[in-house]
Amino acid sequence: MKEKDTKIIVTTSDKYHHIIPIFVFLFQKYWGSKQRVELVGYKTPDCLLPDNFTFVSIGEQGSKKDFSTDLRKYFEEQDEYFIWSMEDTFLKKTINFESLDVLISLMKENTDIGRVNLSDECVKQDHTYAGYYKGYKFFENTQTADYRLSTQISIWRKEY
Repeated sequence: MKEKDTKIIVTTSDKYHHIIPIFVFLFQKYWGSKQRVELVGYKTPDCLLPDNFTFVSIGEQGSKKDFSTDLRKYFEEQDEYFIWSMEDTFLKKTINFESLDVLISLMKENTDIGRVNLSDECVKQDHTYAGYYKGYKFFENTQTADYRLSTQISIWRKEY
């Protein structure tokens, strides 16, 4: 993956600004400083953001319902594919960019896929074997999985 190709969006709310420096440190360590990241929230955080991070305000923070509505409006204006994470999803090891390229390719070639989870969450829930793609084994959550749709770091198709 050319690091700048797929936008990474990290959402936050005002109550979690204290977590942002930890997220940024781990992101820079394990993903790198060339990948552009858009930090999306309400008030501008007090911490210094590195050059590859920009902050986008989505207005004034209201209720939890407002947060999801505000995010939906924001996501509707994004590219067809993006990576979305919350500020409390901490990277623990170096990103395998070869695997990430395969996952992005899988999404682009199969329009039935709306989200590809980048964590191991899928296999911790009810799942089935979905097949191989470019030498990688894939799984799909069943319809009865508890967290079939989650906010764990994932590649998203905007329509989804």
